[in-house]
Amino acid sequence: MTSEYLLERLLLDQNEITVSEELYLASLRIWLQEINKLDDEMNCIVMVGHNPEISYLIEYLTKENIDAIPPAGSVLISFQLDTWKAVSEGLGSIEWTINLDEQ
Repeated sequence: MTSEYLLERLLLDQNEITVSEELYLASLRIWLQEINKLDDEMNCIVMVGHNPEISYLIEYLTKENIDAIPPAGSVLISFQLDTWKAVSEGLGSIEWTINLDEQ
């Protein structure tokens, strides 16, 4: 439901998403493994998750204390890296946060 909501709000095509059931309630280690396996041809991705795992991931990647991302909350994280394989702890920067329910 969350990904469908985001597709609608962000005007994305259903054909552009991949659903990974193993990420539902997955550990931080599994989330990071999935990021590190991404194709370097992609320069922008959208990941959908639930708390507390998604908030842990954001804090891990950015070293920012965000407590808990609210429902329908979105965070843009940028990396100054050439490959997804290099994404790791503290290498991301939060560019913005937004709650799509408030838009």
